[in-house]
Amino acid sequence: DVYNLTLDKFKFFDSDRTIADLRFALIFGSQNNFIVGADFGQKFKSGISLSLNYNRVSQIGSYANQDTKSTAFGMALRYETLKQKLNFFGGVISNTNNEAHNGGVKDLDAILTSVFKNNIPVFLDDANTRFDYKDVFFQTRYNIDGKPSDKSVLALGYHLQYHYGSTRYSDVNVV
Repeated sequence: DVYNLTLDKFKFFDSDRTIADLRFALIFGSQNNFIVGADFGQKFKSGISLSLNYNRVSQIGSYANQDTKSTAFGMALRYETLKQKLNFFGGVISNTNNEAHNGGVKDLDAILTSVFKNNIPVFLDDANTRFDYKDVFFQTRYNIDGKPSDKSVLALGYHLQYHYGSTRYSDVNVV
């Protein structure tokens, strides 16, 4: 999904300077429809680096009960020590998507006569879907030949990733 954060789209910063990138944009000129995001990276003298990724999309839609909110958050730590021979990388990614459903327009003639689309009657007034997914990941590499990571040709390592989540649909007024 375009709005979800995945491990391959996660931005990890390894810089001697602190990095902060903040974004805000209105969609279709409305304050109810927006995208906001932030990326942060900090390297500490102890060999630890921290990165955060955040993105939120909120769109209320054109018709009643059509709003969507997507939130993606990721945090990762990297620890490098022993003259860059040991490298640990781990973190968590969370994606939450909430959608309201209207079931479609009840009266097609209302599309032509109504001035505001959000006043047009729809079939559903309290139907929602929620997708909530998490990823936890760990990766370690040890350079057996004793060389730093960028020069090592012999290393031992592992990569673990655990993905879990839930999906919920609810409709209060089932006909």
